[in-house]
Amino acid sequence: MNITSVPFAMIGGMITAPLLSLFIIPAAYKLMWLRRHRRLAA
Repeated sequence: MNITSVPFAMIGGMITAPLLSLFIIPAAYKLMWLRRHRRLAA
């Protein structure tokens, strides 16, 4: 890895971590919740 690519990796991580915690994880939780409740209702 080149020393000039380290800041790009850090900035990429700083951008993707909040996006994961704000959008991806709650969406996955909701999908699992919906599947579980559909299975219980059926």
